[in-house]
Amino acid sequence: MKKMKKKMFRLIISCFMITNLIFITACAAEYILNASLTPIDGGTITPTNVSYKGADVAIPVEPNSGTYKDGTEVTLAAEPASGYRFDHWSGDITSNSGTTTIAMDTEKSVTAHFVAQYTLNTSISPSGGGTLTPTGNIHDKGTRVTLTATPASGYRFDYWSGDAEDTSPLITLNMDNNKSVTAHFTPKYTLSTSVNHNGGGTVTPSSGTYDKGTRVTLTATPASGYRFDHWSGDITGNSGATIIVMDSDMSVTAHFMGTGPAKVVGSIVPRSIAPTAWGENGCRWDYTVTFTETNGVEATIERLGRIYLDIQGVQWTVGAAEWFDKIIIIPPGGSSKYSSWVRTTNDSTPDLRSATVTVSFTGHDANGNAFSGRVQARLAPE
Repeated sequence: MKKMKKKMFRLIISCFMITNLIFITACAAEYILNASLTPIDGGTITPTNVSYKGADVAIPVEPNSGTYKDGTEVTLAAEPASGYRFDHWSGDITSNSGTTTIAMDTEKSVTAHFVAQYTLNTSISPSGGGTLTPTGNIHDKGTRVTLTATPASGYRFDYWSGDAEDTSPLITLNMDNNKSVTAHFTPKYTLSTSVNHNGGGTVTPSSGTYDKGTRVTLTATPASGYRFDHWSGDITGNSGATIIVMDSDMSVTAHFMGTGPAKVVGSIVPRSIAPTAWGENGCRWDYTVTFTETNGVEATIERLGRIYLDIQGVQWTVGAAEWFDKIIIIPPGGSSKYSSWVRTTNDSTPDLRSATVTVSFTGHDANGNAFSGRVQARLAPE
């Protein structure tokens, strides 16, 4: 009886050992691969290939929670959804490549990280008013983008509109959503002011730069002994205070006029050094008279007197009439020119070094005062 019990025990032991051996060799270990993604809607994870002992095997129906035999190599691909980009893997894989391979030698857990991206649209108004840096682009969520608006020549930066409201040309945006901004520039124009006669008065404001559409009030203030007469240039009128709208570069002149009588002086410059021989009609010299008003009053020469030519002490009268009409307007504090010629009455060629010419004139100024004078000068230089 004791011998039978020993034999049965050995048989059970042997069977157990045989049974256990068969189980071990028939059933290889299996491991779970847990794959997740963040954020949950940032993309997808797909096994693109599964290899066991060098041979491709079927990809599980639910790859994010697949069970794989020990030694299986699983290639995973992270595909970002629209509006995202793949960033990196974490867990049992550390990589920033969207496609990676993991060896299943134990239970594994991996996470694919995606980053939301937002579009920044930029524009300028008006076109050509300036530049914007950087221009529109795609940025990761949370990126802080600094925008700089630079005006073109003839413009100034005014303000931002859209997803930014500021008057500084330098702003920083936090990209927490799709954003659109517009940089607004304003044309600026130059106002140039002047007076017709230095010392005759002042204009306020003086020359400056103004935004397009600015209404500028100009005031002309006469100096002592002067009165304001009128505006010229880009505005007209005779009111001492006027408004100009800056829709382009503007230039205006305030005209002041002295309240006293005009003072007119003259000078003669020869236009030809040597005379032109006219044979029996004598010799001719060309000349120019410059009449200058020095008292800030507009003057009008109405008549020129008989012109005399004196050569070597002999005086010739040029012209049969004692006076002849000739209108020459001289602006206040300005000059006007009159060109003519004189000639001798014989065919001799006198010595030019002693030649002089005399021109007489009469007229009235803008205040009604009569004036007269005479200009005399050597016709040719020594």
